[in-house]
Amino acid sequence: MIDAYRALGTELAGDKIAVKHGEKAKGGFGMIITEYMCVSEEGLAAGLQAAWILGKRGHKVTVYEKEPVAGGQYRLAAVPTNKQDHAQIISACLEFCKKYGVEVRCGIQVTKERLEKEGFDEIILSTGSVPVIPRFIDMSQENIYTAQEVLSFEKMVHEKRVLVLGAGLVGVETAELLAEYGNDVTVVDMLYKAAPLAPKRPRQNLMEHLKALEIKLQLNSKVLSVNPDGIDLECDGVSSSLKGFDCIVPAFGSRSNTALADSLMGFPNVHLVGDARKAGDAKKAIYEATQLALEL
Repeated sequence: MIDAYRALGTELAGDKIAVKHGEKAKGGFGMIITEYMCVSEEGLAAGLQAAWILGKRGHKVTVYEKEPVAGGQYRLAAVPTNKQDHAQIISACLEFCKKYGVEVRCGIQVTKERLEKEGFDEIILSTGSVPVIPRFIDMSQENIYTAQEVLSFEKMVHEKRVLVLGAGLVGVETAELLAEYGNDVTVVDMLYKAAPLAPKRPRQNLMEHLKALEIKLQLNSKVLSVNPDGIDLECDGVSSSLKGFDCIVPAFGSRSNTALADSLMGFPNVHLVGDARKAGDAKKAIYEATQLALEL
């Protein structure tokens, strides 16, 4: 994916989308990237992708980022072992933004009122996704952390017994990171195999690493309830419990973060890209952002 992005950047940065001298938008594009998103998905990568292409095409572009630094979920995606190269995409996007005069403003919470005041011609929302938390999980419980909190090191867990709920790619990569920090990790899910949607070779490498880290997989198991130190579950029609855990990490996937979009109902020229439109993978998000930027 990194090589494909480099090729895309080289092509788009060339003369194929060059604009005539002085061909600027009368107003400006408002690129809104505000809410922080779940380890699965890559909202800001899509937003920055659209931003630099629009800048290259001669538009005046402003990027708003809620967090102190740009990168969003894509920075979290680069945390697990063997995925650090993903951070290069964010670095490349920021370099292109700088080259083409895109203004990136970090640490700003965007609201409907701010957008009304700014008066942008177009608004692109790349607000990413938020974790899916089942109703039976009480997130106010002190020892329950989201996968995003673990991957961002907002919650530091060391030499503890940890139960990860969810064996999708985010779940097992979070488990992998936790095990690397000396934790005893167990992963539970209804899935018949871990990370089933991962490409064949990367999945094989991941599974071998999980085995080397002695991560325990409890698959084909339905979580019935979450207790202070474990869960009640059902496997093959038989109910049982897992207890004695210091912390629990739900990693059930993500859903689109539409909070800002919902508040902008009735606003003209609002576009959603990436996970803000539909939770998915980074390649699709970047492709959608590229298409939109070339159409506007």
